[in-house]
Amino acid sequence: MYVEDLKVKNMTASAKGTVANPGKNVKQKSGLNRAILRTGFYSLRQTIEWQLLKVGGVMIPVDPRGTSITCPHCQSRDKRNRPTQAIFKCVNESCGFEANADVVGALNVLRKGRTGPSAHNKKHIAHVVSIGEQGFRPEDSMPSMGAILKPRDRVAQGIPAL
Repeated sequence: MYVEDLKVKNMTASAKGTVANPGKNVKQKSGLNRAILRTGFYSLRQTIEWQLLKVGGVMIPVDPRGTSITCPHCQSRDKRNRPTQAIFKCVNESCGFEANADVVGALNVLRKGRTGPSAHNKKHIAHVVSIGEQGFRPEDSMPSMGAILKPRDRVAQGIPAL
């Protein structure tokens, strides 16, 4: 499974600015930041990853840069491809591809995951696959309910540290 490797810290940066250069739409940005932080992307990702491990799957993070503005058909990368938040329309005259922006983003994440520069994850993927071939059974290393595992503990219990 391929996922965007989003950096929540970068997504929730303040818009306040400075006295000399004040920020724009500070109130809206602070509300957006609260909503992003309240969502708990990390917990959601960990839960999905654990479920994948139990069935022998692997989660592969993909660089999110350009996934929302790149055409999945002609690979034209232009900010004008996104005239609105929900619509994607390729500005390349020879292409003209149109679709929902979320669908385009998902297609681009899939393409990047299969072909893109995920070389930084190849060692991790090889590690997870080798553990699986050695008879890794998630139920053997499943933590008791309520236990919080640190990366060091995950490795000690046979769960790959991600």
